[in-house]
Amino acid sequence: IIVTLSTVGYGDISPSVWISKLFVIIFIFVVLVVVPAQVESYLRIVQSQRQQGEATAFAVPGKHVVVCSTDMRSHDLRDFLNEFFAYKEKVQDFTVVVLSPQEIGQDLKLLVQVPLWAHRVLYLQGSALNEHDLGRARVFDAKAVFLLVNRRTADREAADQRTVLRAWSILDYAPHVPQYVHILKPENKIYAAFAKQVICEDELKYALLANNCHCVGMSSVVTILLHTSREKSGSSDIPWHKAYGSCSGNEIYSVLLGDSRVFRPFA
Repeated sequence: IIVTLSTVGYGDISPSVWISKLFVIIFIFVVLVVVPAQVESYLRIVQSQRQQGEATAFAVPGKHVVVCSTDMRSHDLRDFLNEFFAYKEKVQDFTVVVLSPQEIGQDLKLLVQVPLWAHRVLYLQGSALNEHDLGRARVFDAKAVFLLVNRRTADREAADQRTVLRAWSILDYAPHVPQYVHILKPENKIYAAFAKQVICEDELKYALLANNCHCVGMSSVVTILLHTSREKSGSSDIPWHKAYGSCSGNEIYSVLLGDSRVFRPFA
């Protein structure tokens, strides 16, 4: 059978009885059908495991952070990666490990293959409630863990509950790793008080609206400062679009007066 499959013909040993010849002929046809299908299936599984991080460990060059979410959306991950890699000199040696229980979809697959961060983003299919998956993501050695939530979810209470459970699981597994937790409802912040930073979306939104009543335009100014923008003044022909794009691309830096060429005489 081996010499036949390798297309070299029969060798010195071959069946001589007619029933043996019939069996070998049938078996060869079965092997020709079954083996390629099994090999293809095995290669597909190996490729899927590589893409979804099914390996028990992975090599991370330098430092890494872990991003956890039960309902990872491409727009949420894109926003995080844009902000995280906005300043290349500070995070050029960092790798972002995404840990999510959902299978990677086509939109997420295209996102993590963007050349800007393709070699610095690893997607692992797993749960932060599973100690084995936390080990695969090397949470114990991570510089930080970010827990994101789908901002467009219908059941905000349930989303916060899932986030808090995963935060407690990570705290139990790696209590020394700082956590940055995204919460939707203010009353749920207390359950993640152990985190280094808890960001409540509703609380921040209502605070901006309240301050906007005292100072018109305050919400726009704060939003521009919080969101990294790479807009250019000539990206639109509409006047207010050009003005907004030009101003939103500006950044604020904290500089000591003694280190500034302009203000050094006044220091």
